[in-house]
Amino acid sequence: MKDGITPAFVAAFRGYVGVLELLRDAKADFEIPNKEGITPAFVAALQGQVGALNVFRDAKVNLEAPDKNGVTPACIAAHQGHVGVIQLLREANIDLAKPDANGYTPAHIAVEKGHLKILQLLHDSHVNLNAPIMEKYHA
Repeated sequence: MKDGITPAFVAAFRGYVGVLELLRDAKADFEIPNKEGITPAFVAALQGQVGALNVFRDAKVNLEAPDKNGVTPACIAAHQGHVGVIQLLREANIDLAKPDANGYTPAHIAVEKGHLKILQLLHDSHVNLNAPIMEKYHA
């Protein structure tokens, strides 16, 4: 297992829903992070793999687990402009206002990247768009 990359990571990265379902049925542990503290769910959020995230949600996987730098799946999805991922996280009742370790919320990141659709979805989710960056935030 080089760098902690399990088959679930590869399937999440590629969006192989059927493979993830088989792994889930085989009792694979989807919560094991790699050496960077990244989980398969984080990888799916990074890659915009909504189908993979649906499998993780159905398996009751923690969809808020940050990497070792404190970046959450919601923050990485906002950075990448993955509207479908933010929508799924909203439907899963994930805190879309939770800042990363540097105090940046998904809203700050969406604005920085110019992702209007993400910002609109956050607004529609009643996220406070006036929240300041929180210095030295610790979850």
